Amino acid sequence: MNTNKRDKRFVFLSTIICLLPVALYLIVYDQLPEQMGMQWDLEGNVNWYAPRAVAVFAVPFTLALIHLATILIRRNDPKRENTAQRRNNSQEVSYVLSFPSDSYMLPIVKLMRHAAS
Repeated sequence: MNTNKRDKRFVFLSTIICLLPVALYLIVYDQLPEQMGMQWDLEGNVNWYAPRAVAVFAVPFTLALIHLATILIRRNDPKRENTAQRRNNSQEVSYVLSFPSDSYMLPIVKLMRHAAS
């Protein structure tokens, strides 16, 4: 497979991974509270809340845009050709997988546990 096709596939799949929480949230959207916790302190207390729509749509799409902007910036870096070794896609995927953090996925996990019991 040529590099250009592989790169396009990587960008597509990694962006889908960033947007995957939207699909999960839509499954349980009616069960989500109107105000969702967006940040927790070390003791598990919510620091601030956001409306449900912001949590479900704005956060994942913002993360996807940041992800795409990062790829674009790295690909257009004039110093990129001077580096001794290019970072391969498997290293970039590890950054993408870290986007939906535990605190972001916590409401989904809690709802799934509640639905299973």
